[in-house]
Amino acid sequence: MKKRNWKLRFPKDCSMNTLFKSFFIGLACLVLAACGTTKNLTQEPRIQRAISTEKLLEQVQGTQANFEWAFIKSSCEAVVGGKKQSFNSTLKWRMDSAMWMSISPALGIEVFRVLMDTQQVQVLDKINKKYIPTNYVEVGEKMKTTLNFQMLQNVLLGKPLFLNDDEKWKVKTDAESYLLLNADAKKWLRRNPNKDLKEGKIDGWVKQYTFNDQFLLTQTEVYDVDTDRNLSIKYKDHQLVDNQYIPHTINIVIQDSVETINFDLDVNRVRLNEPQKLTFKVSGKYEEESF
Repeated sequence: MKKRNWKLRFPKDCSMNTLFKSFFIGLACLVLAACGTTKNLTQEPRIQRAISTEKLLEQVQGTQANFEWAFIKSSCEAVVGGKKQSFNSTLKWRMDSAMWMSISPALGIEVFRVLMDTQQVQVLDKINKKYIPTNYVEVGEKMKTTLNFQMLQNVLLGKPLFLNDDEKWKVKTDAESYLLLNADAKKWLRRNPNKDLKEGKIDGWVKQYTFNDQFLLTQTEVYDVDTDRNLSIKYKDHQLVDNQYIPHTINIVIQDSVETINFDLDVNRVRLNEPQKLTFKVSGKYEEESF
């Protein structure tokens, strides 16, 4: 019987840049999910029709997960440049300190190992025996965006990105959710009630965040008018895990005039607050390469 060639999961014509895009988009949406004792959220919506921005943000803050350690195994699918890639990931994460990740195709052979702290990113390409040290500025340039360790954590925790206290905000409600909009989004939607945010032609960033009746983030949508770039992050299937609300699936879409990047994540297993070993050794077999 012939052995299956596991490399088919990562085509030869797939560039390192494409793989890194898939990885960092995937990392941006790795989040904890249900395991052990869980509880589905199936209650009837209870929306407070009159709620201030301050009260909404206070309630949102109270729902966010808080832990020191996390161990997460996930299955992921990314579409970058029209090419689909499926892979599994194992994440070991110490809050506000470091993230260690192992990436492998479906058959389980590790192809990348990554260690990130608050300042730098280190990558081991285990197939080509390359060691790639880099930082968030270089990674952000590849991704055409600003990136840092705290932003990655915020995505993992289901926190709204780019939500600044010094901006003016407006809260709207419907039967099932709260919608938080910045001034640019409010102005655009008032003028164009039947159009998407990405069609707006105004100065600045158009931002809107959707929360369910339990003040859990279900969608972040940010449109950067200057770059014509739209970011959408959707969180689904929130469940209660160790007394903390966690989404089970995440979808991220980054779209501009050149390309669309789509990433889907399903978490298979998670353990909280168990110290992890973040082993990352570079042997003499690896050749250093720039990012």
